[in-house]
Amino acid sequence: MRIFATVDWDAIRTRAKTEEWYVDIVSTMQSALDAQLAYSITVPKQAGGWIHRYVSPKNWMPLIYDSQSPHEHRSSLGDSYQDEPYDGAWRVWRHRELANLARDAGLLYRITNEARYLDASVSILRQYADIYLNFDGDWDADNWMLKGRAMNQALTEALWAYPLVLAYDLVADMMPDAESICQKLLLPIAETLTRAHDVLIKRGEMNHNYTAWLLATMGCIGFTLNDAELIDRVISGAGGFEAHLNVAILADGLEREATPYYHNFVALAYSILALSAQSKSRDLYAVQGSDGQSILTMWRAFSQLALPDGTFIEANDGSYWQDSIYDVEICEVYEVAYAQTSDPRYAWLLDKAYQRRQVSRSGWTALLYATSDLSYEKPQLESQLLKQSGFAVLHSDDLSVSAPFGAYAGGHSHLDRMSLNVYPFSLDAGSPLYSIEERKTWYKQTFSHNTVLVDGQSQNEGDAQCVEWSQHQFHLTADSLYDGIELDRKIQLTDGIADTFSVSSDDEHRYDWVFHSDSAWQIRGATPDACTGKYADDGAGQYVQFTSELRCDDPIVVETQFNDRTYTLKLSVDQPVKLFLATCPGRSQTPYIQRHVLIARVNAKSVIFQSNITVKNE
Repeated sequence: MRIFATVDWDAIRTRAKTEEWYVDIVSTMQSALDAQLAYSITVPKQAGGWIHRYVSPKNWMPLIYDSQSPHEHRSSLGDSYQDEPYDGAWRVWRHRELANLARDAGLLYRITNEARYLDASVSILRQYADIYLNFDGDWDADNWMLKGRAMNQALTEALWAYPLVLAYDLVADMMPDAESICQKLLLPIAETLTRAHDVLIKRGEMNHNYTAWLLATMGCIGFTLNDAELIDRVISGAGGFEAHLNVAILADGLEREATPYYHNFVALAYSILALSAQSKSRDLYAVQGSDGQSILTMWRAFSQLALPDGTFIEANDGSYWQDSIYDVEICEVYEVAYAQTSDPRYAWLLDKAYQRRQVSRSGWTALLYATSDLSYEKPQLESQLLKQSGFAVLHSDDLSVSAPFGAYAGGHSHLDRMSLNVYPFSLDAGSPLYSIEERKTWYKQTFSHNTVLVDGQSQNEGDAQCVEWSQHQFHLTADSLYDGIELDRKIQLTDGIADTFSVSSDDEHRYDWVFHSDSAWQIRGATPDACTGKYADDGAGQYVQFTSELRCDDPIVVETQFNDRTYTLKLSVDQPVKLFLATCPGRSQTPYIQRHVLIARVNAKSVIFQSNITVKNE
């Protein structure tokens, strides 16, 4: 062992016999692995495809992975699919599952000395060594993809390969053919990933989240093989960790695209690289970028986006809560973070993530690095301003609100500057998996967010500024989101939410103030007329179906019930307004369950929308 040479295995074995909370982790891991070992662990001979294709084109739900069903794939709503690209996407899950099994079995062998775990880990490594060079993962890869060998994408290949490298490090000294495994598997993987790394650097895309994962797996290979040249490339090279940290992580600690999922995704890659570097006494936790960026500031920044229930703001692409690995990755990162810092906030985040998964505390980072149980007091959430990445967050006893600002940050961004997210009943819709066209045509568009839509069109790829912020309020402005139009939004959060949204232009426009809810709206004191038809025949408007309308000269009061609470919204407009009630696609967790939309329309040069939201228990 090299990567794990500094691990105190005796202390872990003692803990596994004496500390009940850790005994439970080991027992949970053994139960999970034994269940997997009850079936065949034969490796698929074909390469994996693209995991984002493992989704129902009918209802946009991810398909349910079943390790024993390589050719029949169904969603939770019962629709099923066969053949490619579903088989290829299934193989991604299966390859990754087997690679993780090899790593976890190697860890359990070191802790329990049970031969069946060693045998499983060695078997998987040998199988992959025998077939890796025969993989043709790029045969059906899209042109835009960064090609891999075992998978369509080099990114996916890195995710699959790093647990295999860790498994090799754990069991190589028990394998007489370890050198053959190195030559047939580890070195060719390193070649595949370094080639992909070179492509990113040549394209000028070294700041991509892909880079973090290429570096993590290349680093694991470098450290387990004691390859000084590869280690230097990974840590200090032109596209290495130090350089990537400096250009891909913002001064407030968030990844440059300000997407919570992808931020944690990069933090996991960095954490894995830092763990492997410890074997050579390289402290990557201490490395800082020119603006103070570090792995530690990344851990903290993500925790600052936590909502009262321990979930996170769902901004931009990647809020894959439904049947996803988001919570798995949160647990992997924050087991390391909690072990390194003992920060009780991280224990709370971990506990909530395990609860969402409906599993006991487990996982390879818990098995390897946990040093205490998850005892904590629930933290008092504080309002936050992450100015560089563009998040204003306010918390009160009953409500939490946030709004994105700053510049459009790239392909994972949504056209949602200055939109308001209200916890718990009116949150960002998130995004489904990427092969669903509606991710682009609806979920990324302005209409799917709580903001003002101008002339039925989405925002430009512009920016917005936060010109004022305190623990109870923020003030956002923009003049580039729509040509010739100035937007101004002031939010106050005390006993309720006070929201003033002003829009002005030298020309007349159609302004639609939009507000979504997961439950139906009821208008107080007025009866709307029935209304049918779509908002538009194309674009995002094609997904919005009108149900009723009301002409209003006075303030409008609507209510919605959500989780045994009533939320009352009072909307005042400085001129007559036409109110529409409509439905639209649901949040990414359940896109087939329609959301409910309020649309307040004014045709004017300028308008001020003033809304107030209050909450009461039923």
